[in-house]
Amino acid sequence: MSSTEPQTETWEELRDRAKQIVDALIARLPDELRPEALRIGYELHKRCRDEHLWGGYTRSAQLIELYLEAIREDCTEESRDFWTELERTYLHELGHHLGLDENEVERYGL
Repeated sequence: MSSTEPQTETWEELRDRAKQIVDALIARLPDELRPEALRIGYELHKRCRDEHLWGGYTRSAQLIELYLEAIREDCTEESRDFWTELERTYLHELGHHLGLDENEVERYGL
């Protein structure tokens, strides 16, 4: 998906490319979901206090947070595609925003 492997990108390059990927994902969402995804927005961070957490959704702030260094590190260790996992993590957190609990989100493969 990217001409650059994420493990070789600087933080700024990784953040900028991740923003492009998430924005493109939001643009591909079904018409009934896209406005809500645009309304709540998202933020990209290096890491969470829980170093292995890939993402989070804060209901009070209505904000999705994605932790890129944790995703990159785990994907490198497990030979998984970073960009695919980034999209999956965003959709997982969007599912929480839409009211799905952890079991429901997992049932949808997110």
